[in-house]
Amino acid sequence: MIQKLSSLVTIILLSFANLVDAQNISEALFLNPPKQYKPKTWMHAMSANMSKEGLTKDLEAMSEAGIGGLLLFNITQGIPNGKIVYNSPEHHVMIAHAAQEAERLGLTFGVHNCDGWSSSGGPWILPEESMKMVVWSEKILRGGKNIVSTLPQPTKREGFYRDIAVLAYPSLPTDITDFEAKPIVTASDKKANTAILNDNKWDAETTLKQEDKNNTWIQFDYGKPQTIQSIYFIHNERNTEFSLAFSDDGVNFKTHGKLKKIRTSKAEWANNITFAPVTARYFRVVGDGSMTVKEITLRGTQLMDNTLGRISISRTEDENLEPIGSPDASMIIDKNKILDLTKNFNKEGVLQADLPEGNWTILRFGYTATNALNHPASKEGRGLEVDKLSRPFFKKHYDAFVKKIVENSKKLAPNALQYVEIDSYEMGGQNWTEGIDSLFLKEFGYDFKLFLPLITGRFVESANASEAVLDDYRELICNLMTQNYFGYFQELCHKDGLKTYIEPYGFGPLNNLEIGSKADIPMGEFWMNRPLSQVASAISAGHIYGKNVISAESFTSEAQLNWKVHPALLKKSGDRAWAVGINEFMFHRFAHQANPNVLPGMTMNRWGSHIDRTQTWWLNAGAAWFKYLSRGAYLLQSGVPVSDLLVFVGDGSPNGVVRRNEFEPNIPKGTNFDCVNADVLINRIKAENGELVLPEGTRYKALVLSSSDQMKFSTVKRLHELAQKGILIIGQKPQELRGYQHTPQQQAEFQKMVQDIWSKPTTIKHFNWTEIFKNQKYPCRLCH
Repeated sequence: MIQKLSSLVTIILLSFANLVDAQNISEALFLNPPKQYKPKTWMHAMSANMSKEGLTKDLEAMSEAGIGGLLLFNITQGIPNGKIVYNSPEHHVMIAHAAQEAERLGLTFGVHNCDGWSSSGGPWILPEESMKMVVWSEKILRGGKNIVSTLPQPTKREGFYRDIAVLAYPSLPTDITDFEAKPIVTASDKKANTAILNDNKWDAETTLKQEDKNNTWIQFDYGKPQTIQSIYFIHNERNTEFSLAFSDDGVNFKTHGKLKKIRTSKAEWANNITFAPVTARYFRVVGDGSMTVKEITLRGTQLMDNTLGRISISRTEDENLEPIGSPDASMIIDKNKILDLTKNFNKEGVLQADLPEGNWTILRFGYTATNALNHPASKEGRGLEVDKLSRPFFKKHYDAFVKKIVENSKKLAPNALQYVEIDSYEMGGQNWTEGIDSLFLKEFGYDFKLFLPLITGRFVESANASEAVLDDYRELICNLMTQNYFGYFQELCHKDGLKTYIEPYGFGPLNNLEIGSKADIPMGEFWMNRPLSQVASAISAGHIYGKNVISAESFTSEAQLNWKVHPALLKKSGDRAWAVGINEFMFHRFAHQANPNVLPGMTMNRWGSHIDRTQTWWLNAGAAWFKYLSRGAYLLQSGVPVSDLLVFVGDGSPNGVVRRNEFEPNIPKGTNFDCVNADVLINRIKAENGELVLPEGTRYKALVLSSSDQMKFSTVKRLHELAQKGILIIGQKPQELRGYQHTPQQQAEFQKMVQDIWSKPTTIKHFNWTEIFKNQKYPCRLCH
């Protein structure tokens, strides 16, 4: 038996690429690992169904089987409601009881920071404290003296709206054409409210129901030929696919092309693209299913492609942004001719100003709520998502629930509560908060106000300038998200003696690796029968920031597995997660059995895997498998990771991680790599004997550059320092500095440093891995 266990130790050490001093591995601890190495589980209390008796039995079953701790969620989805209302005194009594029982049984205990699994919200968040987005309205006025005009009210959600600025610029020719066009809007479903579809607002919606599997459509009849080259289409349809069709007679339609879809929030989507101009009298947006629509705007003005991604309402990672476009001079706003009329505008929405002769496009900018709600939550626990860019508002959110848990649980069990989590980020974009314009000026040295027309998709100054300003804008938003949401969450938890679990990814303005730095325990997720596609951010963040434990929401599944899961079925997925860098399992999931007399008992609606005490294998195969997982965690949390390459993700925002198949040719499968950001590259990495070394002792043989066309000055300066010390750098040289405003001295120094870096023999301009490994005598396992 001992010989077999020793062989298993050797196999795991070789297979899972952690550099471990074998002399520090204890066979006794391997046989019976300390409790910190035991797997943990999410426990879901479903739809307000909770009981002290059930909690006691659940936690006793965990302890007996070999689970080391639990993280409690309250979820309302598909299960009849019980009586324990979220955040009520009765609810806090239940949580305190769970903490007390956890301490009695030696289990660690934690909670999710709000009702549901995403993300941070509740009924205590007022609209002005919630996530915010910039909105606008438009009007064209003729120049003259003492003009008095009421400007249209922009989108107003949750009854909340605040003005930012009123700007005017000489109208583009297509502005006038678009403004004067008054198309007749009709729909395939005669019950649809077409009046709200073309008003430049997102605050109302109408539904077109599909009949007999026929396509649904919304038609624009301009009465005469009209040239269109941009569409702004906001709807709720994840599954319906859309196309644009046109016709001269309203009967025979040709398809102009499919409309690419992007996601703006949990249940909101958009088709926001620019295309080759097409001229016709009739246009139709056609769907292959039912559609609930908020807004459709067709324009002859060429807008930036994927405006919503560029302005941080939809997530498009910087390296995946389509080209912004090559507008004709007639499509570009001259920044020097923009007038700031904010002081000429009153609270009643009336503009009174003198304007030079000619047509002027008036843009009224403000901000409103994004309408994001935490989910899947009870009606008592559901509310607006807190403003992710504001520390004061997040403090209110933290105090409304987590702080109460801290205060109540520690009275009964001082040591039980150990961690709090921010789970899946599924809230979509945010691009404004109070004072962000001042922060922008402080950070980048120029005023964003005159560039506000970029929010509408128009170009200002030039295509390159527009792109550069929006690069700065997204960088600020992502940095505020990191610092004031995830970072402040960690600060508050630390003040209360708690650690943070964070899943550092999602569809929003997130720089994944920076967010991972704010997790005491970064967490990925992996699903049964799916690729391991959602663990990379947690693993790389854990490695480059020296996090010893890298956890994962583990073995998640849908209804097809149900009660059929068992350790032999689960083991293969767990082993694969170990192999890529996960070293702690947080089971998804264990359902709280409020009624201990019912078998097989409560479920988490359709979600699995069913790793529950009511499983027939719980105390036999289950306990044995849990011990196996503990032993693996003991080994894998020892030592430091071993990787060959360090891949730089680039300076753009938002950013995630790089996959090996995103290089051409692909990074070979036998080569390990971690992703790195500028923060770690500048502040944590040092060069030592031609290798990149982290403070924890992790070493890398080469730095690989991804998305290197543009770089920040500070990044190029750091690359230059590393190149001077003989670090092998692989990748294309940057062509220009990232961002809008740079001094001539910075530009000249940038060119000089780039030339020096890419003239060195240790800098390689291609990704021919076989040649790289051969010529550099690279110690790659693939080449042995």
